[in-house]
Amino acid sequence: MNISSLLGFAIAGLVLYFGVIHGAKDPSIFLDPHALILVIGGTLAATLIAYPMRQLKDLGQFLAYGVILKRKINPLALIEDIRNSSKAMRTQGVGAGFHPGMHPFLAEGLNLLQKNYLSRVELEDVMHARRLVFKKKHLQDAKVLNAIAKYPPAFGLLGASTGMIAMMTNLGGPGGTSLIGASMAVALVATFWGIAAANFVLLPLADYAQRVIVVDQELRELIIEGVMMIHDGSEDEVLAERLRSRLQIEDRYKVLRRGAHLQSIPTVTASGQGHAGQRPVSSTDDTVITNTSNATSLPPRNGVPADLVKFKKPGT
Repeated sequence: MNISSLLGFAIAGLVLYFGVIHGAKDPSIFLDPHALILVIGGTLAATLIAYPMRQLKDLGQFLAYGVILKRKINPLALIEDIRNSSKAMRTQGVGAGFHPGMHPFLAEGLNLLQKNYLSRVELEDVMHARRLVFKKKHLQDAKVLNAIAKYPPAFGLLGASTGMIAMMTNLGGPGGTSLIGASMAVALVATFWGIAAANFVLLPLADYAQRVIVVDQELRELIIEGVMMIHDGSEDEVLAERLRSRLQIEDRYKVLRRGAHLQSIPTVTASGQGHAGQRPVSSTDDTVITNTSNATSLPPRNGVPADLVKFKKPGT
């Protein structure tokens, strides 16, 4: 789980404490056992009724290893793994592309490359089919989590209803009217925990799981393209550059800021003079640089990519 999600859960805890519990005259009222049993127990019972145990076990594993404890995969490092595997397989043999710690889907793709009976089209179809299996399973887990989120508020309202029923039955007794405030507060505790559990925990986790699935599918598509380029015998540098085209612009410029491939990047000055081995700007070019302070080199000193500098046509 990323830092922003952990920070969000921490802020949610602080909001509940300082915004609700800390200001209460008797904070222990929020630990009313009847309310907690009704919300937690009712949600658990409804979940078990709605979904089989195997699916709930898969959901637990998805939350534990796919969301909460999931390790962030660096796409640049993944591309380097693919390039190194391509080089090893070309120079040392098909079985030399494997190494410990590589992405499991990449290892699966390299294993498929060794099966000579698969044509290029069949290999690509098999890998996309396996990618879609992961997507379908993870989407199902996320949908279950989103569906479970509707139970706590409902059982919170049930707790409020039962609390009000108990309060009404005591109105006719001695001192019944003086107990209305305290009884009503206890009745609403279940509603409070039901709404808090759904909106601070379950729904954010469901949305986070959806985003994890999108990122995972993007990485698997990148791996598929890399495996297909290995199958086609593409050069290592061509393979790496092609895969980097799938990355966000910030990730691509990390390579440039590291100094990789800078010799092949054309840079021009505002006067149109190019450096050695680079194309100068001719008088027939239909664009002119309007911000020369940021466009004199790639990458510029202030970290702004030169292709983000504004350009305009002459006379506009």
